[in-house]
Amino acid sequence: MKKYGMHRTVLSVICFSLLAVLLTACVSHDSKYEEAFAWKLRLFQRLQDNLSKPVEARVQKMPAELLKATREHEQSIGITSAVRYAARTPSADDMALFKSYLDLLPHAHKVVFEKKLLAVYLIDGFSGAGLANWVVDQQGQTYYYIILNSSLFRVSLDDWLSYKNDSQFDKSEASPTIRVRTQTDYKALIYGLLHEGAHLVDIESGATPYFDHHHRRLIGSTQKISEFTDRVWLNWLQPAPQCDFAHRLELNPYGSFPKKGSIPRAELTEMFSQLIKTPFVSFYSGSSWNEDLADYVSFHHIEKKLGGAITVELLDSENVIDHYAPIKSPWLNREKYIQAFYD
Repeated sequence: MKKYGMHRTVLSVICFSLLAVLLTACVSHDSKYEEAFAWKLRLFQRLQDNLSKPVEARVQKMPAELLKATREHEQSIGITSAVRYAARTPSADDMALFKSYLDLLPHAHKVVFEKKLLAVYLIDGFSGAGLANWVVDQQGQTYYYIILNSSLFRVSLDDWLSYKNDSQFDKSEASPTIRVRTQTDYKALIYGLLHEGAHLVDIESGATPYFDHHHRRLIGSTQKISEFTDRVWLNWLQPAPQCDFAHRLELNPYGSFPKKGSIPRAELTEMFSQLIKTPFVSFYSGSSWNEDLADYVSFHHIEKKLGGAITVELLDSENVIDHYAPIKSPWLNREKYIQAFYD
């Protein structure tokens, strides 16, 4: 298979603290946190005029300051390839495809993009399919920007999802492998927009109890479950025992974290059989309740609203030895818990 970037969850480019005059009781007064929050606030102030533009006009070349901060953060968490990140100026073809795919998104995506999405940046060589991040204004209200791997505009949806799932495993062995078929002709951009957009809607709607620990502090949440996470997740990063699977903590899509290594391919068959017995649509869904939601919404929308029919296959050479249809899993009827994405 070809090598592409991976998708990762919202990773805070910088840690933050709220201004002492606003939420004194909730935050640390450590100078590093204050400096980080000030950086987020400056970024909001720099980008806020974009909110008066059509969403497609917010697809822009990443400012040098933000590109530098993104590289430094990615390198600090072990993504060594970040040194090669390059900001891409979107072409006319990029803009046309982006605009056409906006019309295909769930209603809630469109609303949040219109009201809260400050900018969309394309990065050549990005280690993930995309990254959604949040900033805050002076009142502590959240706004967002999204990074998209520029390869999303060229690679097919099926090839992207196949590689994303299969790349957890050691490449020294040729089989077994994973192949994803969607029965569509979309580019992978549709997945990037669905998945990253689902993270933004999650933050806005509380589909999961909280997005990360800094978001939890911001909203003052003590909630431990939501309808979507109930019976599936014990906490943000730990699924219930009946939903767990072997090597879950070793997942390393696309080898973006070189020190982490990869899972022996000989483990794939057993892991695949375990995954089928969970409510997760992908291995990556098991990394956090936010990724569970974002991948579920993405797969659901592709199949239920865009005419797709998704099948995940386990191959030995070119022979299908096992398969499952993620959205048709009988484990739980989760569709009713994402209705807010369509209201």
